[in-house]
Amino acid sequence: MKRLMALAFGAAVALVQPTAANADFNDNKPITITTGGISSQGFFKVVVESLHALYRDVYPGSSVTFKPGSIAGGMVQATKGEADIIPAIPPVEYKAALDGTEPFASSMKGKFGHLFTIMNNLEFYFIATKAWADKNGIKTVADIGRVKPKGNYALSAKGTFYINVAAEEIFKTYGFSSADLEKWGSLQWVASGPMIDDMRDGKVDFFIVAGFHPDQRLADLAKSREVVWISVEPATLQKVADKLDMSVFTMPKSMYAFMTKDEPSLRAAVSYAAASATSEETAYKITKAVWNNIDRVKAIHPSFKEFSRELMVSKFKIADYHPGAARFYREQGVLK
Repeated sequence: MKRLMALAFGAAVALVQPTAANADFNDNKPITITTGGISSQGFFKVVVESLHALYRDVYPGSSVTFKPGSIAGGMVQATKGEADIIPAIPPVEYKAALDGTEPFASSMKGKFGHLFTIMNNLEFYFIATKAWADKNGIKTVADIGRVKPKGNYALSAKGTFYINVAAEEIFKTYGFSSADLEKWGSLQWVASGPMIDDMRDGKVDFFIVAGFHPDQRLADLAKSREVVWISVEPATLQKVADKLDMSVFTMPKSMYAFMTKDEPSLRAAVSYAAASATSEETAYKITKAVWNNIDRVKAIHPSFKEFSRELMVSKFKIADYHPGAARFYREQGVLK
């Protein structure tokens, strides 16, 4: 009889114990995470370390570590259980992972989920030396396809392929490709810093890259070498934006001294995601820490001036929320 009573009592207790579905995650107990998916230096390393400091302050005793790599590599790390958080995922990389297209060997659908959008202002710029543009009569990217000028061209490093995929889509509209650029001269795939340096040194005539504006490196380039903005038609940009889950914006001519008019361009957002294996509680707490400290996040860098709770909740059309983030947003009344 005593054994039966003990079993009955245990069953009753089990009924009232919190479950994963109704547990209260609103505490300051520590979390343990590893963030992967970016290089060991540069802008996003600063972002990651700043957010890690935030998590440690909100949840004292937390163990938060960083594992350097690439965006695509970070996604793979997450699916293998080697990382919990993937920062800085642009839309093209996100879609390629879900579709299982190059450089991913198979689909990662269901293996990671959206936490928050960290920024939406990775903005493209199309720059040429004035001497090269004037010599060949180049004012637009369409002109490049028409004239087929000999030149030294540069696109982003292949590991940052959202820029190059967008560039390829623009080229396709005007009847050429990056392979044609190689035929017409030379084409290098390089990070934005060396790319700008090479144009300053006369080694690059035209490049396409994306970043945050105003970019002091570009402003400094214009002081030592005359450069011009190479225009792209708004309709072409909109077509590419619709296909790649980006947006079109206007770069004001006041942004750089060398600009002669406002120029339409592309803008990409950047997502923070968590592996599906990352617990609902951890994803919830990370999202909550950022949500409750908007001003601290905005203070990380001037490029975060547009960061907001509305931006956090926004996501790529193809993305699904991580259950922990979705739960937090539902509690805030911003997600059904």
